[in-house]
Amino acid sequence: MPVLPSDDPTHTLEILAAKVGAPPPGLLDALLAGTDNEQLTDKGREIATSRLVVDGVRLYQEAYNFWQEASDEQKKRLKGFSLPLLGVAVHQLLALHVRAQKMADDASDEGKSRAKRTTEASRTASHAVAMRDQAASALRDAAGLDPALRAEVDEAVGTAETTDTLARGLSGLADVLDTWLKSPAGSSIHARLTLASLDAAYAEELHATANAVRTTAAQAGERNAARAAAQAGLDREDGVAILLLGQIVRAFDAANDLEPTIPRLLPNSTRRLFSRRTKKKAGAAEA
Repeated sequence: MPVLPSDDPTHTLEILAAKVGAPPPGLLDALLAGTDNEQLTDKGREIATSRLVVDGVRLYQEAYNFWQEASDEQKKRLKGFSLPLLGVAVHQLLALHVRAQKMADDASDEGKSRAKRTTEASRTASHAVAMRDQAASALRDAAGLDPALRAEVDEAVGTAETTDTLARGLSGLADVLDTWLKSPAGSSIHARLTLASLDAAYAEELHATANAVRTTAAQAGERNAARAAAQAGLDREDGVAILLLGQIVRAFDAANDLEPTIPRLLPNSTRRLFSRRTKKKAGAAEA
């Protein structure tokens, strides 16, 4: 019974996989023996997985349906192809499609998570700027009219152009306060710090805010290494799918040249990967 077209690639591939049966263990490994993983990955990067799935589903259906109705003579003429090979290709494409869908779902979740981290980083930075400005103002007042002490504050405060400079400014102001707090108990600077409620706990709060700025900024901008590795793995499987689909397409092409009743499998979404060279008929004059 032929496999009928469906709008759901997963459903169609599952039906095909059930009809062709699970391939014997080791067949795919045997097909890939001697191939280079890097080459497969590079090849897989040339086209979107969805395009491979669209053509693979349609062409594998056509191949299976033809094989079910083919005469013994047609099957003998179809070299480079077999039902077990189709089984390997169908099961590999199904696994590839499921994997790609899961990655797409994970990417959507990651996008939402990253947006949340970006919002948190922005909120932390806004709070940090306010903390820095407050600390700088209070420390300048505590410095009084002493130009050297005021210069320490101005040098430490820096800018908020980046999260790094903002964090350095907070840490610098905290360091200034820590240093001033070590002044003799009876000194004027110590008295002014007390009057301004500038103490060790506040210095620690400034340090903590600086660390929060660095942490949230790093989390917001970090690249998901696991995602990159997963994409490389998907690209490799795309490369495997290209190899299998190409072999089956070429087998039908070559058989059609010898026996026109055997159909060609015509790629659409992937046609640039499997461009067919036009063959000259025997006896054709050389250009």
